[in-house]
Amino acid sequence: MANEGITIFNIGQHADEVNAGIFQQRGESNLFNPKLKDANDTIVFIIRPMPYIKDPVHSMVSKAFYALNDPAGIIMFDSRTTFNRPAEQHFEFCPVSDLWLKLHNSKDPNIKDLEKQLRMQRANYCYVQIIAFPKDESLNNQMRVMSMPMELIKLFNKMAKPSDDDIKLGAKPIQPFDIIGGQPIKCTVTGKMVDGTLMRDWKVELYGQPCEASFPIGPNNQMTPVSKLKQDDIVNYFNEQQNIDIEAQYGYHEPANDVKLRTKAYLMRLVGNIPGLREVAASYFPEVGPAQAPTVAQPVAQPLPGQASAPQPPLGGQDPMQAAMAQAPTAPANAPESPATQAPAPGAPVLP
Repeated sequence: MANEGITIFNIGQHADEVNAGIFQQRGESNLFNPKLKDANDTIVFIIRPMPYIKDPVHSMVSKAFYALNDPAGIIMFDSRTTFNRPAEQHFEFCPVSDLWLKLHNSKDPNIKDLEKQLRMQRANYCYVQIIAFPKDESLNNQMRVMSMPMELIKLFNKMAKPSDDDIKLGAKPIQPFDIIGGQPIKCTVTGKMVDGTLMRDWKVELYGQPCEASFPIGPNNQMTPVSKLKQDDIVNYFNEQQNIDIEAQYGYHEPANDVKLRTKAYLMRLVGNIPGLREVAASYFPEVGPAQAPTVAQPVAQPLPGQASAPQPPLGGQDPMQAAMAQAPTAPANAPESPATQAPAPGAPVLP
């Protein structure tokens, strides 16, 4: 089982909305997102992954992002960095990931500790058929987008590529998104308090045997196996159910210039006057010019989960560069020498 933090970003909101200070309530999201009442709550349900009819090869959308808390509010910065993929499939250079790597490789413990302020998060989304959800049976048989916890990602990969030991025990490869030979999955979600924050423990396991999927396309919406349905009826049903473009809504979004400028100021405040790193941070995002302090009054930033307090309001009456540096940590050491390329890091595996 794995802990999963419940944060505002679990709702799968578009980065542009977050950066504009627009925060949806969980109930307003179209995501299938099982909610726990408290740490004593447990939810058990059964789902089945569904192919994305518009692009079945890419039935799962994944992205990496950083949630940064600056004086003007929360910055949601989508990163082009992708780990655990062939080199030719890597996205473009990411300044935030580059600075994280330089901090991570530092021999100075005070500088290395700054990497904690640049924690990358990963999000994975796909359509699922909700086979059984006792907490709200009105969702049964519906198709919804679901935010995938890492436990499900690992299970998907284990299904597609069973280990040699599992094969010896009789396991056979199962394509998770196959509506003919796929298999339902049982999920058990349990609440847990960690440092005062409600977390979710996920336990996932295959349910039953591989089988063809059924859809409510028969008379009176009766659940009918795929083999007894016409292909056109299945395609029409998927097009009707999958009315959200998962790539457009949940995939990577190029940060706007104002977001790049705020991110640049954040990175410069982070490294402060550390020789070498100050110059590196100042060189990021050359298309937006020098970093500046926020000048537009916005809602006071709230601490992210796990943080004790939010950043202080921007200091007024200063040179823009000085204001951007005002909250700099003081770690007196030289900048580490490290390449700008991204090093492998744990992340969401990519399905074949």
